[in-house]
Amino acid sequence: MNRYHLIVDDEPITVEIDRQGEIRINGRSVAADLHQIGDRSLYNLLVGGISHEAFVFAEADTQYVVIGGQCYSVRSADDAPVTCLTDVCPEGRAEIRAPMPGVVASVVAQVGKQVSRQDLVLTLESMKMEMQLKSPLDGTVTALKVAPGEQVLQGQTLALVETR
Repeated sequence: MNRYHLIVDDEPITVEIDRQGEIRINGRSVAADLHQIGDRSLYNLLVGGISHEAFVFAEADTQYVVIGGQCYSVRSADDAPVTCLTDVCPEGRAEIRAPMPGVVASVVAQVGKQVSRQDLVLTLESMKMEMQLKSPLDGTVTALKVAPGEQVLQGQTLALVETR
């Protein structure tokens, strides 16, 4: 059985997933299923027979999940890493995508700039909050597809980073 001790919006949660795929949250069995939809960060979350679109993105040691316009922060309660799917392609290339519709607030990186994993590439403003979008790998910024002030769509590719 896999057990995860998480903090979701400052509330401690224990998630257990057994070998048969049964999920328990804080000891309560939950009928849930999760399927990826096209984009590597977009999912269909089925809970109790109700379908929800979920968008997942990472910033530093926190994962964020956006469901129904509400953004939830998820981090480990015991300092173990919280893993999440990334937009890193097998050939060592990463696409930094907009986690939700918004406006590009700033672009820090430049094409040709060497970046380390978690270096800031750009900042997106959405729903009255700023999100720092960071490089998911060590590499070189090979493309910037947006400029400050530009409106972007959810899932739109904003920048490319390739391994060194």
